[in-house]
Amino acid sequence: MTKSIRIILLVLLIIVGWLLAGIGFTTTMGHPVNTILFLAGIGLFIGGIVSVAISANRK
Repeated sequence: MTKSIRIILLVLLIIVGWLLAGIGFTTTMGHPVNTILFLAGIGLFIGGIVSVAISANRK
């Protein structure tokens, strides 16, 4: 996979994480659903940022 495609996919991962965290934080669903969406969103967001930083520095 080329470097530019990998970075684009990782940026999409960050966006999806942000959306999941936002949906989990703002909507009124059952308690486990909100918690799972919120924590998964935070994990994807942070994981995406770390992956972009690592991928950008790789040769």
